Amino acid sequence: MSVNLSSMKTAFVGCGNMGAAIVRGLVGKGIVPAASISCVDKIDDNVVRLANDCGVVPKKTIAEACAVSDVIVVAVKPQGIEPVLAEIKDSRSKARFCISVAAGVTLGRLKAGVGSSFKVARVMPNVPALVGRGIAGIYSDEPDAATLAEEMFKAVGDAVVLEAESQIDTVTGVSGSGPGFIFLAMDALVEGGVKMGLPREIAQKLAAYTVAGAGEVAISTGKAPLELRDMVASPGGTTLAGLAVLEQKAFHAALVDAVEAATRRSRELG
Repeated sequence: MSVNLSSMKTAFVGCGNMGAAIVRGLVGKGIVPAASISCVDKIDDNVVRLANDCGVVPKKTIAEACAVSDVIVVAVKPQGIEPVLAEIKDSRSKARFCISVAAGVTLGRLKAGVGSSFKVARVMPNVPALVGRGIAGIYSDEPDAATLAEEMFKAVGDAVVLEAESQIDTVTGVSGSGPGFIFLAMDALVEGGVKMGLPREIAQKLAAYTVAGAGEVAISTGKAPLELRDMVASPGGTTLAGLAVLEQKAFHAALVDAVEAATRRSRELG
C-alpha cells in the first residue's frame, strides 16, 4: 500500500533529539516539504531551532499544531504521555494517523488516549537515527498506518514492520538498547588500545571507525555475523587470539543475556 507523505501535513508533538532527527530527515531528503510540518514542544527553543534550521512551522499549543495536520507524531517521554494524548483527543483534530515513539506505551494505551478516530502506529527507533543511520521497529493493527510509519522512519535510516506488538519489546532489547552495549564494547577497545600504547584520541577514532565500518559491511553484504567473523579470523592470527579470550570471558553469552534483560525490562514498563 502506497502512502504519499509529501501530500500530508504532519504535526510533531515533541521536538527533542528524536523528534528533531525525524523532522530533519523528512525535510532534508525532500520527503515532506518544511511548510507541511508543524512543531510544538514544551521547550520553546527546540521549536525555534527547528524552524530556523529547516523552515518548519512553529506552533504554541498541541491543539494548534494538530488542527492543521493529517498525521500526528508523538515524540515525548513515556512518563508524560497521558496528558499529551488527552490534549490531542481534545483538539478534535481531523488527523487520520497518530505515530508514537514513546517507549513502553502500548497500542491500547495510545488508542485509549487519542480516541477511536485515529489509526495508530507504535515505533521503537534508536539513537543512530540522530545521524540518519537508525533502524526502527514498527507495529500497527492498521496496515496503512504501518506503511506510513515505515516511510517516515526510512528518512532517518531503515525500518522493519513487525507481526506482533510483543516483538516491540525484543526490538527494544536488540536495537533500542543495542547502541549502549556497542558503546561499552567500543570503550573496551579504546581502553585496550591505550593500555597497549596508543594515544586515547587515536584509539577512540580507530574504535569508532571499526564499529561503524563493521556495521556497514554487515548491511551491504547481508552476510551472517559469524560468517563475517570468520572472514577476518585467519588460523593462527591475531583476531583468533583475541576471540579466544572473548570466548573464555563469555562475551557472546553476556550480550545474549543483556538483550534478554533489556527485553524483559521493556515488558515490565509496558
